[in-house]
Amino acid sequence: MSIVERRGRFYVTIGTGDKRYRGSASTLRAAETLERRELTVRGMLPNIKSSPQKPKVAHTVSTSGVTLEKLFDIALKTVWADAKSKDKLKGTTRGILNVIDHRMHPKDVTTQVLRDATVKLAEIGNTGATINRKLSAISVLLRIAEEDGIIDRRPRLPRRKESEHRIRFINPHEEKKCFDWCAKTGANDLADFTACAIDSGFRRSELLNVRFDQFYNGMLHLEHGETKTNKARAVPTTKRVTAIIERRRLSGLVGIFEDFTDSQLRRHWELMVDKLGFAKDPQFVVHMLRHTCASRLAMKGKNSAFIKAWMGHASILTTERYMHLAPDTLSAGTSDLEGFVL
Repeated sequence: MSIVERRGRFYVTIGTGDKRYRGSASTLRAAETLERRELTVRGMLPNIKSSPQKPKVAHTVSTSGVTLEKLFDIALKTVWADAKSKDKLKGTTRGILNVIDHRMHPKDVTTQVLRDATVKLAEIGNTGATINRKLSAISVLLRIAEEDGIIDRRPRLPRRKESEHRIRFINPHEEKKCFDWCAKTGANDLADFTACAIDSGFRRSELLNVRFDQFYNGMLHLEHGETKTNKARAVPTTKRVTAIIERRRLSGLVGIFEDFTDSQLRRHWELMVDKLGFAKDPQFVVHMLRHTCASRLAMKGKNSAFIKAWMGHASILTTERYMHLAPDTLSAGTSDLEGFVL
């Protein structure tokens, strides 16, 4: 369950697979209403049309003035004030405050309260990774309370085990099917985006916002503040990416994909996935194109340091997930070891 802001609209996602709900709204408040309505339908919240008695909590605003909601507001104005992903953090925190009473005093937030919240989040379709992100968000609120002397110490976070499913990447046969469908239906923007995403490894937001003036000396340059890690990086372009950029440059626009919005990408991708029979594969998503770039580099024998620099990973641990795909170079070690035998 989450609310994510993309280009001025707020997207709501609840559940997974056949039970997934998706909706969008023009404001965060409207998106939160959609989220609460769906949670009500699923029986996770009281009916919002009724006027249920407010649950009692040990401390309220009237007595102490300190609640999780108040700490949330402080975090937005201080800790997350300059965060590039502020809207995402806001949606993530709101996601857990929808299952924990936002009027609760931080002293009442125990490990058991957090454990109960993780159970509720799992029941409505949150993955282990999503639950852990929401726990981390509320931990920031509790850290503020700890630093201000409101609580003695934060409770232990009952983190969930994150899925270790295989990394899904697109194979050449699937790639050809996608391009054939795009050619048949005239989905040229989707075809161009797919090729650029596979060959550059750029994240969706990075690629959708890259400009023509960031392409020079045969490389696409991302500037400081334009990446998830806020670190600049440059990636060489393949022949097909170079050709796509030069062709799209004739449009006279500033951005390479300026006339292809995130909502259009999502709509065209989902239509293609449905028509090609990939809808039952929950990992056949746009982000898979980025996985494909890293996977292909690994399969061609590039080391983890090379792939980390190319992909802009913040941690080598992220990169190491792809290294099982690399050619087996350990076999060469046998001859080296045998050289010591007299």
